[in-house]
Amino acid sequence: MKQALIGTVISLLLSACLYFGQGSLHRFAFYVAAATNVLCWLLIFAGGIKGQGAANLLARPWLSIPTGALHVAALALTDHPALAASSLLVQMACYALAYQAVRSAEQGGDL
Repeated sequence: MKQALIGTVISLLLSACLYFGQGSLHRFAFYVAAATNVLCWLLIFAGGIKGQGAANLLARPWLSIPTGALHVAALALTDHPALAASSLLVQMACYALAYQAVRSAEQGGDL
């Protein structure tokens, strides 16, 4: 739970920097969001969403989904629509793959 809260706080801070930040603070948050987005796409294409990582992703949707939506909204409202769309798609893909991995692991008894 501690790691989830730390991740949530970092996500909220980055969203706040995107929305309220001026100049270099806004650019920093944008570049972090872009780099994170690229890394998530690489993780998806490399097949890295499986096992305990997938279970951890689905463990607290009440915490991660609203913060993800806030992050996408901050990107969209600060005139970064392409990154907002990519971030939304990568989040949806991560949850879909995590759900598929957990479900197949439960059926196979691997989890």
